[in-house]
Amino acid sequence: MTTSGNDNNDGSGWSCAFANVQPAITSGTHLVTAGTCSSVEVWVAAGTYKPTYLTDSSDARSATFQLAANVELYGGFNGTESTRSARDYAANVTTLSGDIGVANDTSDNSYHVVTGATGAMINGFTVTAGNGNPWSTGGGMYNSSSSPTVSNCTFSDNSALAGGGMQNTHSSSPTVTNCRFSGNSSYSGGGGILNESSSSPTITNCTFSGNFARSDGGAVGNADSSPTIANCTFSDNVAANDQGAEGGGMYNVGYSTPVVTNCTFSHNSATGEGGGMVNIFASPTVTNCTFVGNSATSGPSYGYGGGMYNYLSSSTITNCTFLANSAATNGGGIYNNASSPALHNCIFWGDVASLSENEIHNYDALSTPIVTTSIIAGGYPGTGNLDVDPLLNPDLTLQPGSPAIDSGGCGSTVTAIDILGNARWDIASVANAAGGNGVDIGAYEYQGAAGTDTIVTSFTCQ
Repeated sequence: MTTSGNDNNDGSGWSCAFANVQPAITSGTHLVTAGTCSSVEVWVAAGTYKPTYLTDSSDARSATFQLAANVELYGGFNGTESTRSARDYAANVTTLSGDIGVANDTSDNSYHVVTGATGAMINGFTVTAGNGNPWSTGGGMYNSSSSPTVSNCTFSDNSALAGGGMQNTHSSSPTVTNCRFSGNSSYSGGGGILNESSSSPTITNCTFSGNFARSDGGAVGNADSSPTIANCTFSDNVAANDQGAEGGGMYNVGYSTPVVTNCTFSHNSATGEGGGMVNIFASPTVTNCTFVGNSATSGPSYGYGGGMYNYLSSSTITNCTFLANSAATNGGGIYNNASSPALHNCIFWGDVASLSENEIHNYDALSTPIVTTSIIAGGYPGTGNLDVDPLLNPDLTLQPGSPAIDSGGCGSTVTAIDILGNARWDIASVANAAGGNGVDIGAYEYQGAAGTDTIVTSFTCQ
């Protein structure tokens, strides 16, 4: 389909393309239902398209792009291609816009630009100008009991009561890959994405930047949901209000158990707790991640846990690096309240708290973290812990001679690769920590110099 097409066409080629997306999806659904095709691809040329499908005939703002099972929507074409591989979605920007009323007046925009469906696919689009406010969620995309595949998309400048960029609810578990969430906002939780009600998406190779939540989860919020998040970047996201918001980068609550691997959290902020991440009645597994320059502000009543805040949480944190995070009160690196996280092979260095405990603050006797084979500025009780400069490069990799090299220990959560996907090595010239197998401390494994390293060929660190 093209912006110059005609909805009376049959959509069988560029010369007879549709003008609007929804008729093309409907045509594809008819082909699948009739058994003519098992799946249908809809190719969309560069341009801006508005939704036309009304979920409520009496409300123009209910207009949405309604996806359908076994219909695959691809953007990024210039209108001449004969193969999908020839498209360039970066050069041929294809926009799905919720700005359906008065131009640039968000008050009459679509509640949900895109509405998902299980078995549907959307690939290569910019989704923008959705506005679920004041009462709807999922401004950019709304998934309820649906699990579509979303790839190579940008969600920008969408807003909603919750889930500004995307809302996943009622056991929705979409696969989201190579996507960017930027400049989205929510009045309550999940400026970029909100996952709730047993929704557990798989989110890979995505970036979250400049998203905002007035309550919790500037970038991502998880409520009774357990997504798998890998190789993602969270930067400059904000959770803020005068009463103290939580989780600038990520907010986990209500028995959520997300698995977060190979991710970076940098310069996120919250005006309450957990600039990087908050865990309340939640127990994430966080591995090979970095928390750098995150902040919890607005003391003295708030401002706990610049990097991470835990309340009634049993987080498992392995091979992570916390650096230069700050808290307006306590726990520049991490703050624990009735929580006993397991910290293994981690670096806590250069974090700052205005009142006490720059690195790890334990609020009460119920907070007894198990910290092992880690480097903690100022020291911390536990097997194999060190209080010595980890000698980090500006990019957080280890310098030659770093005390973190080969000083880590084994454990079921230690992985065979580091945050960059490099194999973890055993440097022959460096003595291993007792009980260890040569794994390094921190998110990055020292790759060494030629002729001095032996790769771990059988990784049995359990």
